[in-house]
Amino acid sequence: MEFWDPDFKVFYNAGRKILVNPADLYSVSRFLYMPSFAIFFAFTFSLLPYRISFYTFYFINYLSGVFAILEFNRILILMDVKRKAHRFIFLIIISNGYLLWVIFYLNHFKFIMFLILLFIIRREIQYRKEDKKKNSQYYILTYGLFIFMLGMSPYFIFLLFIFLFQEIKLKELFKKDNLKIYFIIIIWFIIQNITFILYPSQIFEFFKGFNRPAEEVRGAYPLYLKDFLDVKDYEMRVISYVFTGILVVITLILILNRTQNIEYKFGFFLLAFLFFGIISHPPLIAYICCSFVLFLFVPFLEQGEKGQILVLVTLQ
Repeated sequence: MEFWDPDFKVFYNAGRKILVNPADLYSVSRFLYMPSFAIFFAFTFSLLPYRISFYTFYFINYLSGVFAILEFNRILILMDVKRKAHRFIFLIIISNGYLLWVIFYLNHFKFIMFLILLFIIRREIQYRKEDKKKNSQYYILTYGLFIFMLGMSPYFIFLLFIFLFQEIKLKELFKKDNLKIYFIIIIWFIIQNITFILYPSQIFEFFKGFNRPAEEVRGAYPLYLKDFLDVKDYEMRVISYVFTGILVVITLILILNRTQNIEYKFGFFLLAFLFFGIISHPPLIAYICCSFVLFLFVPFLEQGEKGQILVLVTLQ
């Protein structure tokens, strides 16, 4: 029987290309990510024989899923969801379903992304609740992970801006402390995507990946449009530009909103991304989006005696 290697092979071959001919990275078919992801594979999974690498990555995916659930639970605790039964309902939602199976089936990296995002949000909430002062180590670790996550999912660049300007006011853009944060982000981006510096043509090759054939763009409809629209090529292009513009506007609104906490801002943005995000495999990213949207329901949770009765009825 032929060995099943849907998406993992793209990542594996990209890592091999970095080891053999890094200048030609974007000749790898269907590699639409930043060099950081290929460099990561080059010095980890791509060093192993293919089948061993495939199952090793599968195991890492499984562990990432487990730790993501634990991080989600910690976030719920920090959000004052006190009852275990309430948290169990949230956790059972993110631990089941077709989307979860698809990620495992394709041996994709979405659980790693999910874990990184949850880890960043959990630490942010923890620092806020404990009123801890953020130091250079905090920013180095946080933005290092964020840039690495963007290497796997460039379309989440909006989240970086939402996170970055959560505490930075527009009138304080050029304060010394904020300039240090910008410097950390830039340095991390250069280090993790060093081939962009060594081979500047890769920058254009990377962006060329977003200008895919129209039939591929059409296949990247948001989920709710897939069975309802049948448009011409240029119309699909217009839709993609309009949707991107809408996401930019939503990002700016969330940045300017100084009252919402970061976990809710991520939830609102990812809810919008479900409707206006155009990526190659919508079901894969839908799992992460829906999981973060669950945070939006926490303020409406009835945690008194009435809520306990409702939970017991639901579980029965």
